[in-house]
Amino acid sequence: MAGPVKITKPLFSKIFLAFMDIFPIIVVITFFQLAIIQKPFLQLNQTLFGILLVVMGLFIFILGLESALFPIGEKMANEFAIIGMVSLNGIMNRCED
Repeated sequence: MAGPVKITKPLFSKIFLAFMDIFPIIVVITFFQLAIIQKPFLQLNQTLFGILLVVMGLFIFILGLESALFPIGEKMANEFAIIGMVSLNGIMNRCED
């Protein structure tokens, strides 16, 4: 039983973080709809379903970034740092001569 809990807890945490990323947008839109326009949401079920889809889409997008693009970027940064250290050592050696 410990296996599924170890997997689902981080997933729900990341879904919650995706929701928190769009929460300010939801607050602003809700404020304008209710306070400025002063009309209720006509199709509240569709709006809530749309918010759910946006949260899940953002979650999947961030998951893809973390699993694919971020490791590639980190590897490239490390390789550039190694190249930079090698060229910096070469410059330092030339200056000492």
